[in-house]
Amino acid sequence: MNDILSQAKAITELHAQLQIPPALPCESFLSDLPAKQTSVYQSAWLAARSLGFIAKDAACIAQAWDAQSQRSQRSQSFDAALWPVNAIDFGIASPAVKESFATCPHHLGLYAVVPDAQWVDKVAQLGVPTVQLRFKSDDPQAIAQQIALSVKAVAGTQSLLFINDHWQQAVDAGAYGVHLGQEDMQETPLHTLRASGLRLGLSSHGYSEMLAALAWRPSYMALGAVFPTTLKKMQTAPQGLGRLAKYAQLAQATPLVAIGGIDLQSLAAVMQTGVGSAAVVRAITGADDPGLAVQEFKSSLMFFSHYESLFKQSAFMRFWLARVMGISANQMLMLGIAWHMYDITGSAWDLGLVGLCQFIPALLMALPAGQLIDRLHRGRIFAMCMLLQASIAVVLLWAMLNHVESRGLIFAIAIVLGINRSFQMPSQQAITPLLVPKELLQRATALSSTGVEIAIIGGPAIGGAIYTQGASAVYACCVVLFVAAFALAFALTLSVRYRHVASQLAASWHSLFAGLRFVFNRKVLLGAISLDLFAVLLGGATALLPIFAKDILHGGPQELGFLRAAPAVGALAMSIIITRWPIERAIGYKLLAAVAVFGLANIGFGLSTQLGLSIMFLAVAGAADNISVVTRLTLMQLETPDEMRGRVAAVNGVFIGASNELGEFESGATAALIGPVGSVVLGGVGTILVALAWIKLFPALAKRDTMESN
Repeated sequence: MNDILSQAKAITELHAQLQIPPALPCESFLSDLPAKQTSVYQSAWLAARSLGFIAKDAACIAQAWDAQSQRSQRSQSFDAALWPVNAIDFGIASPAVKESFATCPHHLGLYAVVPDAQWVDKVAQLGVPTVQLRFKSDDPQAIAQQIALSVKAVAGTQSLLFINDHWQQAVDAGAYGVHLGQEDMQETPLHTLRASGLRLGLSSHGYSEMLAALAWRPSYMALGAVFPTTLKKMQTAPQGLGRLAKYAQLAQATPLVAIGGIDLQSLAAVMQTGVGSAAVVRAITGADDPGLAVQEFKSSLMFFSHYESLFKQSAFMRFWLARVMGISANQMLMLGIAWHMYDITGSAWDLGLVGLCQFIPALLMALPAGQLIDRLHRGRIFAMCMLLQASIAVVLLWAMLNHVESRGLIFAIAIVLGINRSFQMPSQQAITPLLVPKELLQRATALSSTGVEIAIIGGPAIGGAIYTQGASAVYACCVVLFVAAFALAFALTLSVRYRHVASQLAASWHSLFAGLRFVFNRKVLLGAISLDLFAVLLGGATALLPIFAKDILHGGPQELGFLRAAPAVGALAMSIIITRWPIERAIGYKLLAAVAVFGLANIGFGLSTQLGLSIMFLAVAGAADNISVVTRLTLMQLETPDEMRGRVAAVNGVFIGASNELGEFESGATAALIGPVGSVVLGGVGTILVALAWIKLFPALAKRDTMESN
């Protein structure tokens, strides 16, 4: 018994944050200690009771702790620090009810609980994403009227309406869902409710109620009361933030809403526990300015529901880091190659040929690459692309150290880089949707774009500074970065929970061209991809930056680094804005407007003779281009089934390769004929004309309102 008591006391000391009054010593509960149980069970039970858990919850905790110990073979070495949070140990990993209720968003955002239809209408017009009507009355006619008015109030808005208690009237009125308390679960025919298609939210106030609710596989679960509340008499004490965090860990697969006494001051602490949403009552209905209160809550929740959730996707974040390292090295490599080539030849035509040498093999390999990416593990393909680029940097370093560098070697390197690009771009694009939930995809795409821009800023800027020590120093740094990116990417393929499912389609010309057919049959997708192609093909000036840096702005490698980094600075700023405030409506017209701004900014850059002004115009161009990139990639991921993503990404890679590498050739060739300034200005004018033409050529794209098709 002494061992049991000492283990129980160890648990209470290590998990004091879970304690709620009244706090009693473990010895106070010895008389009620369940007999014929293991010592682990008894220790956990005593500790739970001492921490203030009710008897039913203490039994759930003790049983889970015992199961955890047996599963992990800790029966002989008790670990008081390891509070159970695994669904397997609580017996809910495989619920008895196999059919779940209709799903709802994992992050319900601000969840307003209001007393009548008038309030439903008010908060829906304020843009509250989730609303619960909690109308209390004994008059069936009044209840039906309030529910009908509430359903009408949210029609045409983005608000999701849940009805508290009155499930039959909610079904009849066509509400989005129903919210029930624990006592209502016993009186409601849940099988019938599930068959109606309505979403179901269930309340819980501790472990035993959580397990009962989760067994029905509800659409979401409310956890509380977190803090004291006077609006409703609670049978259990406030749970507090410590317990809320444990509940959130246990039920993380289910959308979770924290409720009870939450205000703007406590919101951040509540969301940091891991719940996806917060329900508020008096903080809105009792506010002096409900509109201001709603906006403040929505602003705070935006960070936690998207930034915080995205950062918790560890597999995605590791992959993101590998991409940033690889792209940084690639940018340094391309800066070294471009300046090296212009230093050797002084020819705009040769700068354009470097782009052409990358484009032709990328074009020829694009469709076979997409086929392989849909058949092999995408993470391993990405890792091998990093290793190949490390090898290229080694070859260039060797050539510099042995004084055998030449125009022909650089062209050969460009060809290999083109082949590498045909595999790297679609593989990294096709991985991202597998690493994040669908509702986080746009923000994951924006954050990926942010990472790319960070790399494109840092790579050239650092590369330009290092180049002052010689090209060999740049290539040596590239080797180190590429090897590090390879190591991180390869480790990711060993540890990430990504189960690759190879395409079952036989290798054939039919399946090889499936990506092309898919894109060409979807006019919105075709319009978005082709718009980016022609805009960057005509408006891009990357290949000519060495000429502008050296001959027009009278600088060196360092100034070239600033110019190459400038578009990424603007794109980084824009991607942060999009991550914080996603483009949700009128995306078609905003996309076309961004392309037109891209053209105008390039005209400004072409006419500028001041370094600071040139950097500013390139930054504006980068910001506008980022809108196009995020919109195009999000549309592509949302409209493409997983088994097609490799081939569709490969088609996208062809278009992007054409807009970048072929655009570099076009810029170099045009500059050889009419000069670099005329080439850039003419390209900017062409970009604006393309944006105007696409309104007529692709009306479905121009009129597209939201990312997901209705």
